[in-house]
Amino acid sequence: MLEERYTDIRLLKVPLEIDNKNQLTFSSKTTQFNYFNGCEHIELDDSSYQRKDNVIRYPGHIDNLIGYNYCMYKNNTYTDKWYYAYITDMKYVSDSMTLITIKTDVWQTWNFDLEIKKCFIEREHVNSDNYAEHTVPENLETGEYITAYSNYSSDVGECHIVMGTTISPVDGTTAVTGGSYGGIYSGCKYYIFQSEGYLDSALETIATNGNSDMIVSLFYCPDWITGYDSATFTNGIAVVPESDGVSKASGIAIPLHPLVIDGYTPVNRKLFTYPYVGYLVSNNAGDSITYRLEDFLQEADSLGNYVGELDIWGTCTPGGSIRLIPKYYKVKDKTFNTEYNNEYGLTAGKLPIASWGNDVYTNWLTQNGVNIAGNKLNATEWGLLSGGVKLGVGVASMMSGGASGVGLTSGGVNDIFNTLQASYHHSFNSIQATGNLNAGDVNYSADKLTFAYYFTTIKAEYAKIIDDFFSMFGYKVNAVKVPNITGRTNWNYVKTIDCNIHAYIPQEDLIEIKNMFNAGVTFWHNPNTFLDYSQSNAIVS
Repeated sequence: MLEERYTDIRLLKVPLEIDNKNQLTFSSKTTQFNYFNGCEHIELDDSSYQRKDNVIRYPGHIDNLIGYNYCMYKNNTYTDKWYYAYITDMKYVSDSMTLITIKTDVWQTWNFDLEIKKCFIEREHVNSDNYAEHTVPENLETGEYITAYSNYSSDVGECHIVMGTTISPVDGTTAVTGGSYGGIYSGCKYYIFQSEGYLDSALETIATNGNSDMIVSLFYCPDWITGYDSATFTNGIAVVPESDGVSKASGIAIPLHPLVIDGYTPVNRKLFTYPYVGYLVSNNAGDSITYRLEDFLQEADSLGNYVGELDIWGTCTPGGSIRLIPKYYKVKDKTFNTEYNNEYGLTAGKLPIASWGNDVYTNWLTQNGVNIAGNKLNATEWGLLSGGVKLGVGVASMMSGGASGVGLTSGGVNDIFNTLQASYHHSFNSIQATGNLNAGDVNYSADKLTFAYYFTTIKAEYAKIIDDFFSMFGYKVNAVKVPNITGRTNWNYVKTIDCNIHAYIPQEDLIEIKNMFNAGVTFWHNPNTFLDYSQSNAIVS
């Protein structure tokens, strides 16, 4: 006698949709069964064998069944496996018969049979989000930048006039030889004066002896370069000591950026990296540079309140040669000869050149000694963003209504990303013309011959838009690894390229699962918060 064949079929109402943009995860087959079996459903026991992706002949009126969108079935005679499927269509046959077309939910049916391998991950929710850990460019619209003064500024320091001459200013008659200043030879000897009164006397003494043409230059120079504070003066005059290298002023510690952006506190820490925040330094003479805080080799003190250092170097020369250079910037570690990255330095504005009688040199230098701004790093180097479609809708408007309430066309993260993509070129640099001609004199007179330091950020409006986007779709990671299907409290988004999965299941179903990953899918870990982006999505410790 043949063994009786029977199948259990249950029609359910579930939140899942056939597009597979959102799926549920379960810790075991038991929890999976308990969830679906607990959904509103009707049962049909002891039916005939149910074929995969086929039709269920259900003994009931279509009007009593039309609200059910999902089913689960088990062919008990042959297996204890439950199959999960979407209901794609219903057809009326008679008052007591409805034809129900089903299509396998490949994820729920096979997810415990899959071995997901390493593959290229385009986007995902990361399971570690430390400061400066994630810096892959996103190419999102950031809007215009604003600056907040960081309460750090440093001028070039107290200055006194230096005379470059081949005659002693003490007696106006004794010839003197040149020397090396900052390792650069000068045919003149350099002298500093305690006050302009002593300088006037020296000029008069030299002129009285008919040697004014032996004065080659008069210029202002910072005391930390000339050694003014430790100099020995005779009649208010001292010799500038020779030196083989540059002089260094006190370093400027760069603090960690405040954990807010224009008053907004982001959830995702990638917003505390470039291009969302930066550290702008200006020389107040038409040139500036923006440093990426995450590119400093982390040099925080015991309180962790700064991330890097900027040092100021200079040498004694007419017009001043002063440069700010970052310490341990864009270097991997403290290996030999990487302490200072001069490529990312910034030159100070020109210091004033003084004048005196018989002063052909100053006339020439004034005509030619302009402040020419250094070349800015190009947009590729700084990661400045361009191209794409201008912002039309913010992710913030989605958060209350879930992913389906955006009003965009199909395509999920791709369409949303195109909406948020950068639309025009921005610059962190201060809004002023570069290369201000001869600005050193007026800046010195206005006490503005300084380096000025600013935190530069996007506006709170854009910070929230980008933060919400990150909350929904994670970060761009561009890494080869096993995707993070879990690791967050409520949901994990994953988008791969050429997903790698090994499984002994029908090939057609396997390809569909791979395509789901390649198109981008959000895995929800708690059915009670399904599609609810207002929930916290903290990293599971």
